[in-house]
Amino acid sequence: MKKLIIFTLFLRLFGFDIDEFDKGLDALRSDDFKGAFEIFYKGCELNDEMSCEELGVMYINGEVSSELDNVVNEQNTQQIGLNYIFKSCELGYMNACGDIVDLQKDIKIDREILNKATIKYNEMINEYQTNSDLNATN
Repeated sequence: MKKLIIFTLFLRLFGFDIDEFDKGLDALRSDDFKGAFEIFYKGCELNDEMSCEELGVMYINGEVSSELDNVVNEQNTQQIGLNYIFKSCELGYMNACGDIVDLQKDIKIDREILNKATIKYNEMINEYQTNSDLNATN
């Protein structure tokens, strides 16, 4: 019982849930980029794959300024954004892997990252199809 209480307390203090993510989306919709950045950054640090993707998209769309992140400049926003989207992909978010494949039309993407994202995307598609086939036969 003691371990359960400690675990629950840990999640409340350090966890990140869908409500937090939704607050980030609300901030983004109202052009509160600072609020959205803080929420998505926190979520990504806690390995929330959807937060990492949204954070990456914010960088790519130019919504993260040097006031929010002091390492940002015009030359590196796309690369920083791509790194966050790739982290989301590696965490298993299929949409992020697909985003990387789609982004190759608009921005220069390192071939290794593109290959890893494509492989991960294809693995997840195959797993999804296999699970769908198994569910259909049951």
